[in-house]
Amino acid sequence: MSRKIYLDTGVIMLNFVSEPIEKIKNIFSQIHKKEAKAFILEPALEEIAFHLCVNYGKEKVETYIASFIYDYDIQCIKPEIQLIQKAGILKCQYRSILSYFDALIIEYSLKNKLEFHTTEKKLRKKFPAK
Repeated sequence: MSRKIYLDTGVIMLNFVSEPIEKIKNIFSQIHKKEAKAFILEPALEEIAFHLCVNYGKEKVETYIASFIYDYDIQCIKPEIQLIQKAGILKCQYRSILSYFDALIIEYSLKNKLEFHTTEKKLRKKFPAK
């Protein structure tokens, strides 16, 4: 069975640069080869669209996102109300550290036992990999 991973926006954006670092190349190679199954929450698409627009122009947003999801077979998940509630509690517990969206993706990753790949250094310090 392949690994199941959650890709934070920063990790996804690093894949769009002209020469991604080796670690990013490896992650996306594993996804492409079906050695890993990748998940993102639908609200992440807004943040990805924003960064793509800033970096590459609004004309590229739709094609980049569509091809990325299709090429890598990314699972886009709509957050359920229970997940949103639990994320709110997590945000309350770590209000000075977590954004609302960070709380949501951490809660989703924990609930579904996903590896969580992020570029956020503050999250890696507070919630180190086990």
